[in-house]
Amino acid sequence: MVEFPHLSKLGFGSYRVSVNSREHFQAIDQAISFGCNLIDTSPNYSNGESESLIGKVIQENSKKDLFIITKVGYIQGQDLELAKKFNGALKISENSHYSLNIDFIDHQLNKSLKRLNRNYIDCLLIHNPEHYFKAEAITKDKLYDLIAYAFRYLEDKVKEGKIRYYGISSNTLPFSASQPTTLDIVKIEDIANTISKNHHFKMIQFPFNIKEQEALFTEHSNKKTLVDWSKELGLITLANRPLNCKIPNGVLRLAPYKDIDVENNNSDDSQPFDLVFEKILDRLGKHGMKDQWTEFSILTHLKSNWNKIGNPEAVQTIFNDHFYPFLNSVYEENIPKEESLLINSLFTNAIAYSKHNTNSQAQRIESELIASGVIPSGEGSLPTKVCNHYLNQGINHVLVGMRRPQYVDEFKSLF
Repeated sequence: MVEFPHLSKLGFGSYRVSVNSREHFQAIDQAISFGCNLIDTSPNYSNGESESLIGKVIQENSKKDLFIITKVGYIQGQDLELAKKFNGALKISENSHYSLNIDFIDHQLNKSLKRLNRNYIDCLLIHNPEHYFKAEAITKDKLYDLIAYAFRYLEDKVKEGKIRYYGISSNTLPFSASQPTTLDIVKIEDIANTISKNHHFKMIQFPFNIKEQEALFTEHSNKKTLVDWSKELGLITLANRPLNCKIPNGVLRLAPYKDIDVENNNSDDSQPFDLVFEKILDRLGKHGMKDQWTEFSILTHLKSNWNKIGNPEAVQTIFNDHFYPFLNSVYEENIPKEESLLINSLFTNAIAYSKHNTNSQAQRIESELIASGVIPSGEGSLPTKVCNHYLNQGINHVLVGMRRPQYVDEFKSLF
């Protein structure tokens, strides 16, 4: 069994990996061969497919000593029907509920063990308990009570040998404990100490990147930051989202895309949209609405911005949630083949331009970080430089999503 001092500094974050992808398997397998022994997953990552993939990798690397982290809390996929049976299950969305009910935690733990091909999990994290604050009126004291119940259960599972350690993964934990959705890490430690002086509450996970550095610089409680308290309490810190920073107007991606294929590299080129737009106007004309096209906000937005969208995820959201439904309405669910080909070409080009825009932004950020002395100039990619910077700032481990072997190669020196 791997102990904390021997964990690789960089961990494999498996948020968007699937058991159905050979490339994802190769990426994790290669990371292990380079010395990565820390793997983070969750049942709600790809509806359990992430855990299943890791279980497959574990089976193929049975002689390797790996530290596996998974989580509990989210109710999704096949478990949604079970949500009705668990008291206090909260509805987050149509496809997601949340619960820290002990029976649900037990159910999810056993399913995770099966998917992971293991008899035990190295560390089980309570996943984003702050959902309780969003979903219903609940006091912090009540949530602390729920966490205490969960910790007692988890200590029992340690005694049974089903888990080794446990902890909390929270997006709001780095902020001031006076905030309404932030739990106090000192209070959580006190809960663990009340249950057992030799408790196994040992890990916390939270976002940390060049824009979200609250864990290091924001007073959490009693004039100390979350990182300060973690060191004092002997907690291992895990940084997630190291290369995808949440900013007021969206997401700043620090990992440049390498697979850009824009048919025309001139960002002022409007042909892909104009070809589709011409067909749409013809179709609107048949409805007597050609001159009213400006009344459709999705058309006016794309006409001005189709090749200026910040990232591929935003392109997919705009097309899937707005443009495609509009097209299906205009074409009455019967889009001709010629138009379909043009629409697909527009989408492909919009994705490519968004990657180009993302890369340009990343290049600007890299220049700024070098000029300010945050990262060094010279050899090394921006992602490896910033991750090394996080580690040098006192974060114990950084979890990076590396879904392709080429990304694993990039981080080889940091494992």
